[in-house]
Amino acid sequence: MGAVPRIAQETIERIAAANDIVEVIQSYMPLKRAGTVWKALCPFHSEKSPSFTVDPRRQTYHCFGCGAHGTVFKFLMEYDSMTFVDAVRRLGERAGIVVEEEASSEEEDARQVLRKRLLSLHADTAAWFHQMLLRDRAAGVARDYLKSRGIGIEVAKSWRLGYAPAGRNDLMGHLVGGKFTDSEMVASGLISRSEEDGGGIYARFRDRLMFPISNDRGEVIAFSGRILDLAAKGGKYVNSPETPLFTKGSVLFGLDRSKRAILDADAAIVCEGQLDLITAFEAGVANVIAPQGTAFTEQQARLLRRFARTVVLCFDADTAGQKAAERSFESLFSEGFIVQVAEMPPGDDPDSLIRREGADAFRERIAGARDFWDYLILNQSRAHDLATHQGRVAVAEALAQPVHLVKDPAMRLSLVDRISSALQFTPQNFNEIVSRLDQRQQRRPVNPEARGAVPRAIRPPLPERAVCWLVCVALGDVASRNFLLEQNWREVLPEVAGGEWLELALTRPVDPASTASVNAFLATLPGDQQDMFSRILGGEVPANSGDTVNTWNALRRIALQSREGAVLAALRGRQMTEDKVLLLQKELLDLRGKLGEITRLLKSGNN
Repeated sequence: MGAVPRIAQETIERIAAANDIVEVIQSYMPLKRAGTVWKALCPFHSEKSPSFTVDPRRQTYHCFGCGAHGTVFKFLMEYDSMTFVDAVRRLGERAGIVVEEEASSEEEDARQVLRKRLLSLHADTAAWFHQMLLRDRAAGVARDYLKSRGIGIEVAKSWRLGYAPAGRNDLMGHLVGGKFTDSEMVASGLISRSEEDGGGIYARFRDRLMFPISNDRGEVIAFSGRILDLAAKGGKYVNSPETPLFTKGSVLFGLDRSKRAILDADAAIVCEGQLDLITAFEAGVANVIAPQGTAFTEQQARLLRRFARTVVLCFDADTAGQKAAERSFESLFSEGFIVQVAEMPPGDDPDSLIRREGADAFRERIAGARDFWDYLILNQSRAHDLATHQGRVAVAEALAQPVHLVKDPAMRLSLVDRISSALQFTPQNFNEIVSRLDQRQQRRPVNPEARGAVPRAIRPPLPERAVCWLVCVALGDVASRNFLLEQNWREVLPEVAGGEWLELALTRPVDPASTASVNAFLATLPGDQQDMFSRILGGEVPANSGDTVNTWNALRRIALQSREGAVLAALRGRQMTEDKVLLLQKELLDLRGKLGEITRLLKSGNN
């Protein structure tokens, strides 16, 4: 493996200075001012009260709930699951600063080149599909279908809808003309390689209405194709396979267009299909998204949590839609959403309802959405005969599964009472069913990534308070840093528990007068070191009442006491020469003289 990409410290500092952390984080999620800081619900764990704080003075964030903290670079690394180098590149692009790498690995270069090529290939393909829809004679069936669904030419242009021709090689002919290689086309997922015919390649999407799928930044990363010839083989909808750009369970269709409306409403309406979403959006109901499938995943829920606290599930009224709503609940509930269900009239979806009765009829359905628990009780009650004991038991067992996910005692008690009353059970009887599920869950091996926030590893203890204080001033005050650099810190710090943190802060070139310089220093550290420095600088350490000189002298005393203990232990040892004993006794006298001098200095400094 080659060298890890390196970016000049000066470049990192320029990028840190050019990207205000509040503005960057606000582009991902809503922040509210709270005095001198900004606050929000933490994007890294589920919570009901905001404990995520962004400090514009320090240009750092810190969550007092889960402990997430760091610089603007660290935020992008955790939020978008990217490397440090990728985060620097992203913020460099945002600020218009060219990022020049001093060294890079062949693997990293290849990965970045492929990503850029695939984004270019998808953008090119989206434009070509769109032109096929508008101009190609064979696309007449696709245009007729859109017309039958009330989608006119302007809407098709707005959403960049397209048509994939029926020929196996039509798209390849275009992409080869655009100078994309066979390996790039296969890597994109738009072209498949046959296991027969000598491994030949062919277009994955043929004779389909094409919906480009974008990430939340508006970059096309995949496609969904709807079949036009119902007699043809294949599913009604076919999505791109997973690629270096696209993970099906991590993308929400339409979020790049609707996220502002979702933020404003603090609520997202979840539709089942792309046409449902487009029809609702164009009718003025803009806070809509659609999962790439029939139910929400945990990754999609975590993505949506950046923008809203309430989700209204608006799936079809058939059995499949009901099951999709129920399957979505666990992922959404684990992320702390308020979940509601808006029921469509039998046989309708949002698209057909809006086209037949107008947007107001759809809005009324949304406004009348039931709390998920009310919906679930009603839906299960419809499916079983509550006049029989067997029917009531079947409903109780179905409802026990989501109830056992509720960990809040007051909420669980309320649900047990509500469901018991509806089923004519005693609360104790229903609670026994839920408890059995709890016990089964406790016996299962724990997978910390299965749901919700991933628990962080146990952290090492903080260093001595004096060390923490001096780290803060070494990175925050020019005069204090200069004073410390003039001391014999290379001799003192190895004798102090945790002294390596102050040593690291003093060894690296950092300008305490520049927040960008400090953040660039933090950003270039390994993750565990970033974690420790962020804890020290993020407020976990109470301010020391002494000044820098006194605190340094207190640290010297700790170091001398540590060395004194080591000398005493050596003197108690056996098989030591007379010369060695004399040397240790001399060192002990010298240490005690220095300790007396420092004690006098500390007393005079505190008077």
